[in-house]
Amino acid sequence: MSSRQLKDEYDAQEAEAIAAALDLTLDELNQIEYTINEIANDDGLVYAYGVEIKEGAPQYILDKLAPLPRRGNLVVVRGYAHDADQEEIEIEMARKPFTK
Repeated sequence: MSSRQLKDEYDAQEAEAIAAALDLTLDELNQIEYTINEIANDDGLVYAYGVEIKEGAPQYILDKLAPLPRRGNLVVVRGYAHDADQEEIEIEMARKPFTK
C-alpha cells in the first residue's frame, strides 16, 4: 500500500471516528468545517479533545450537537485518541456533562 493510500485510509478512519463521537453521519460531518483541539491540564496531560465547529454549519446539525458536553465553544469528546504507531483511531463518547 502506498503512503498516499495509507493517508487516505487514515483520513477516512479519522472522519468515521469523529462522526461517531459527535453522533453524526459521515454526510453530516462533511457538511461542516471543524478543528480538533486538545484539552489539557496545566502539566500538558491531555484528558479530552474538543471539536470546534466553524461558522456556517447547518442549523439541524448544530441542533444535533446541542445536547453534547461543552467547554466554551468546544464540543467535548472524551476518549478520542490517535495511536500514530498503529494508525488506529478509537472513539468513546462520554455523554455525561463535562466537569473539571
